[in-house]
Parts: sequence; C-alpha cells; structure tokens
Amino acid sequence: MSTPSPQTYLVTGGTGFLGQTLVRRLLSAGHNVRVLARSKDMGLINQGAQWHQGSILDRHLLSQATQDGDGVFHLAGRVDHTRRDGFEPFRRLHVEGTLAVLEAALLQNARVVYASTCGTVAVSRDPAFIANEDTPYQRDTVAPWPYHSTKVEAEEAALDFANRKGLELITMRPSLLLGPGDTRLSSSRTLVDFVARKIPFVPEGGLNVVDVRDVAAAFDLGMTLGRPGATYLVGARNMTLAALFDQLQRLTGVPAPKLKIPYKAAHAATRSATWGLGLIGRYDPGLDPVLVELAHHHWYLDSSAARHDLGWTTRPTEETLKDALEWLAQHHPQKKS
Repeated sequence: MSTPSPQTYLVTGGTGFLGQTLVRRLLSAGHNVRVLARSKDMGLINQGAQWHQGSILDRHLLSQATQDGDGVFHLAGRVDHTRRDGFEPFRRLHVEGTLAVLEAALLQNARVVYASTCGTVAVSRDPAFIANEDTPYQRDTVAPWPYHSTKVEAEEAALDFANRKGLELITMRPSLLLGPGDTRLSSSRTLVDFVARKIPFVPEGGLNVVDVRDVAAAFDLGMTLGRPGATYLVGARNMTLAALFDQLQRLTGVPAPKLKIPYKAAHAATRSATWGLGLIGRYDPGLDPVLVELAHHHWYLDSSAARHDLGWTTRPTEETLKDALEWLAQHHPQKKS
C-alpha cells in the first residue's frame, strides 16, 4: 500500500489551542505546514512549521501563504464572549477575514476546512433540544452575543461564496474543546476555576465536551474525506454543568459547588458586580454577563454525520478531563488553590 504524498497546508490561527494541536498532527504526518498568525510560536517553528506573521485581513500576506498550496485550514478568529467592544470587531475578523481567506484559497484551487462553532445551531434553553446538521441557525438565541452572531454571518457568507465560486469548503462546528495544551486557557478556564474553588454556584445549563486532539483528527479527516459544502458538528458528550462538576470532583477531590441559582438572579448579580467594577475602572472577564447567559443554555448536539462520513471517533470524556487536569497542574500550578 502506497504512502500518501506530503501535502502543503496553510493553517490560519495556528497558535490557538486547536491550531497548535492540528499543526503538530500535520507535521507528524509529514506534511508541509505553513502557519499564519499574529505572533510567532518558536516551538512550532522548531518542529518545522513555516511562518507567516500577520493578519488574515492582509490580502498580500494571504497570497504569499497560500501560494502553490493544496489546502487551507481556516481556524483564525476571536474567541471572546463579551459585548464590551460591540459587534464590528468580531464581524470584521469573522466575516471579512473568512472571505479573504476563501478568495486566496480559490486562486490556488485549494480545498478549505473552516472552523466555525457548534453555537451557530446547537444552543437552546430547552435541555431536550439536540442539534444536527439539518438544524437551522439559532439566530434569535445568539443575537445578543457578538461571537456567536457573527459566526452565523460568517458561515452563511462562506457557504454562499463557495457555492457561487465552486470552492471546495468543509465547515466544522466543534463544541467545547478540552484536553492538554491550552496555553491561553481559552477553553480550560472552567477547569482552572473549579480546582481553585472559584465557581460559587451551578448554572442551569449544559454543554458538549470534546477532546482537542479528536477535533484536530476530525479536521485532518475533513480535508481528505469531507463532502464539499458539508457542515459537521464535532462533539463527543452532552452533559449538564452539574454532571461535569461531579466528574471533576471525582478526578480532583475538590468539592463541587452545590448551590443552584435561577438564571435571572445569577444574571442580575453578575450585572451588578460588573457595574460596580466599572465605577472604579476595572473589568473582570470572569464576571461578564454574557458568560452567565451562555452557562444557562444547553449546547447539545449529534455528531453522527462526522462519524459516518469521516470515520471519526472520540475518546472517553473522563480521559480528556484527566489529561487536561494533569497538563494544567504542570503548567498552571498557581491556579490550583
């Protein structure tokens, strides 16, 4: 059986949690990997990644980074759940930036695997709601949230562009990424706060958890096996936040919070705290009202399409949490108590 020839791939946002994991996976498979990001990562460079430093809004840089490439993994975005800056900074990066990446890929006839979010469709106040690939966008639900709202806009714009221009586009919608290697704590803040006993109550919502290493595998599989024009929900396990905290208690020995506060009371308390901090010129991202709103929704999904089309599998959630906690204990020990 012949070994597949190395491909040349561009990864935008390659310094993020998923980006680093995907870049390492592609390099280990022998591919030529280019990274376009605002900052350098010497660890990835030393492993063989070719670097293009800058923004996806720089079309000249995009042209250089995609030159003679076989495919593009578009992961760049702003993962930030706040309304403080309004919608335009998110829209510029998510919509305009994504279209710029697609235009550059089209000129090279390169396939694109695009990282969106499960939150474009998999979000509801109803715990019985489980999204699949046929679920419509949850526009009304996500309308108050700049990150999720502009991700809906970006998905629509990307799919429209691909259909009109004949670009091979595969859209991935991951759930909450956990596992080792979250250097920026972009997804693992909840675990850090749990161990530090900074979570005072149990929100009413639920989430879907997936291992970042399994998502990197899904993106890799999507590049070769994904159906052009398809969207794939990429998640492992639906669970309430109470169930997540119980599992973290078993793994760490740290008591899980027991207090449950209704959504309206929790939201009012958070808004009051944020307003009080604002009076003295301070802002605590952990007290942003949007986080309370998100935590009182359910983000449940069905990943059957990805499993069927891509042959994708996931590891047990307990393994993901255990590996994440061990990594955090080594790299963020000051957060443990």
